[in-house]
Amino acid sequence: MQKREEELVKYLVNEKITELGGFVVEVKIGKSKIEIMIDKITGLTIDDCASVSRHLHSGLEESALLEAYEVEVSSPGTSNAFKVREQYEKYLGWKVKVITNDGKEITGNLAAVTNEGITLNEQITERIDKKKVVRDEITNFSFADVKETRLVLTIKNN
Repeated sequence: MQKREEELVKYLVNEKITELGGFVVEVKIGKSKIEIMIDKITGLTIDDCASVSRHLHSGLEESALLEAYEVEVSSPGTSNAFKVREQYEKYLGWKVKVITNDGKEITGNLAAVTNEGITLNEQITERIDKKKVVRDEITNFSFADVKETRLVLTIKNN
């Protein structure tokens, strides 16, 4: 795919998802497939995906791209690593696992998101004089220092 066509695909996707109140997570263009991952802070619906797909097809009608490529529009899912700042904002307050560039892994609640990075609230359990003591440890990360962040899904027993 030529650079101009790739930019057109990204422009059309961004144009429609922004109109729907969402954001682009990733656009991957392979040899025969265009994979588009989009999301919304309020949650993505199948109708949102269909709307972006229709908009893309309409915008590419005059090109031969649709004959050469399969188009897939979806949510990034909860098991994939975060790719854009908006995903951090969506999951503010949720439990995440951060892996730093130097291999350190920290799991905690996502407490804050800025343009520069994130703040994690990690609960540390220690034994002091035979008593279990839980304390919070706040850690700030620059996005440049984060290799990967993933959502940690937990099941609560009632």
